[in-house]
Amino acid sequence: WMGKMVLDLSILNSGDLEVENNIADLSLDGVLALKGTLSKPRMTGAVNVNYGSFKIPFLKGTYEVFDGTVNFDKGPIPFLKLSGNTTVENIYGEEVLVTLNLEGPLDKIRFSIKSFPELDQGEILMLLASGRTTSDLRRLYHGDPRGGTGTSSSSYNPVYLYDEPIKQITGDFFSELISSPIKMVTKLDLIRFELGSDSFQLKLSKK
Repeated sequence: WMGKMVLDLSILNSGDLEVENNIADLSLDGVLALKGTLSKPRMTGAVNVNYGSFKIPFLKGTYEVFDGTVNFDKGPIPFLKLSGNTTVENIYGEEVLVTLNLEGPLDKIRFSIKSFPELDQGEILMLLASGRTTSDLRRLYHGDPRGGTGTSSSSYNPVYLYDEPIKQITGDFFSELISSPIKMVTKLDLIRFELGSDSFQLKLSKK
């Protein structure tokens, strides 16, 4: 019978609300209410992100937040809207400003990304993952007009140019995914598995 008790509680934060983990460091505030019943409670209201930063696993850059809310009124799953900026360097040492927008229910977040100077999304993602865009890799193969260099020849395989970024991406992914449990079992300090275009490399280290 207690499960049918009706809830109507207003929640005011008495201090700073914070999110602090290996992905985000955020400061928030807002007004929330707990509705529904004791057996089926439902949160309403919204929380605003005042300032902070967040990262995306496997990608370079720490994003400084300039806009963010978590809305509990749009459905059973809280609705996130979060925007941030970061800068990354290309292979020429030039800074690229990247703006990342996350939006959607917490279980189905969509993202959009743009940059200045303007690049398409595929090039931005390659830059964030490996420090080089697909255009950079093509320039290295056909010849770099800035440096007067190139590796293009009838016997050269352009796939080799992609080995470094591919290994960087797969290495970051596998390290994040499997290294922690393996470290616990083996007591190793470093475990890194990199997958290239025609090879793989396993790095193990114990201090």
